[in-house]
Amino acid sequence: MTRMVISIIVVASFFVNSGIAFAAKDADLIPPEVLKQMDPDIRSGKRPTFATINQGDIFGLRENPKFEADFVKFNFAVSDLSTVQQRIIENWIRAGYNTVYLKDTETRTYASLLSPIKSTTEGSGGTWATCTLLRHPVNTDCEKVQFRGHSLGGSRRYIFCFTNLPEEGVVIAEAGGGNAVCGSFPLGEGRIIFQSSVSGTDSRRWLLNYWHWVMGLGVPGVANTEILGSGSSGLTLKEAVKHDAMILKNGDSVTGTIENGKFTVKASYGDMVFETDKIARIVFEGAGNNVDVIRLKVGDKISGVVQDSKIKIKLVSGETVEIDKDKVKEIQIRRSEAKKEDK
Repeated sequence: MTRMVISIIVVASFFVNSGIAFAAKDADLIPPEVLKQMDPDIRSGKRPTFATINQGDIFGLRENPKFEADFVKFNFAVSDLSTVQQRIIENWIRAGYNTVYLKDTETRTYASLLSPIKSTTEGSGGTWATCTLLRHPVNTDCEKVQFRGHSLGGSRRYIFCFTNLPEEGVVIAEAGGGNAVCGSFPLGEGRIIFQSSVSGTDSRRWLLNYWHWVMGLGVPGVANTEILGSGSSGLTLKEAVKHDAMILKNGDSVTGTIENGKFTVKASYGDMVFETDKIARIVFEGAGNNVDVIRLKVGDKISGVVQDSKIKIKLVSGETVEIDKDKVKEIQIRRSEAKKEDK
């Protein structure tokens, strides 16, 4: 009988316990309207779930390649594998039955299985490395995040990165030399996600954003930071989150009701029309990228180009204004949630 030992329960239990501990403190650092948009299972640590492949499990992958877990981790030394075992695990990765999750030094440990992707290190000079957060949903409202460096002997610390990523790869943060610290990339039909440990006052929000993104769920948008009396709406925060919000590329934000009844999106596979009440969020990438991202309230994500050239919003003050789409960074449709609360 083929031996398949999977460590899902132990790994999941650890994440649940740590998730519950963190979730209790979420309200101290994360706005309540943002927490409401997050998956409760991710906040509590019930998800993601992980399966672990040990060396003794590798032969069994030929007959039982699929794991009932969100992601798969490795727990073996590549140098201990036989030629046949290494070929099996390399083929399994590229077959795409499960997404592989690598963290910290694992990017170096298992890089030889991921050719032509390569691992590299960058000296950090301290426990926490200086990295650049790129424009990506995971980094929303997360300027205070640091990435951990690791010792390879001696006092100097290093951060582990991937290089030579394919064009389809996604980089969320990069080290000083431009190498990827966290992100994802395809390999054959498979997918690899990777990250370094994070610290800082925004680390919890960053991790929640990260797990929502890698699991294909919507990442909450930018939080409203206007203060009563200082903004255009004059609303308290509790009142403001009951209205739609438009964030402009110059940093301004306006609150009210989006009056476009629907939005037309040209995707690679055809044109689609969505009623505004069905939309949770639209992120406008702008000229050059030619890709806008529409998140529906049911959780679906559509990438394409919004065809509407003007966005009309009725401000809380009663005035209605039209704003060029090219000047808008993001729209958040909140009014349907407010209706639910009022019932």
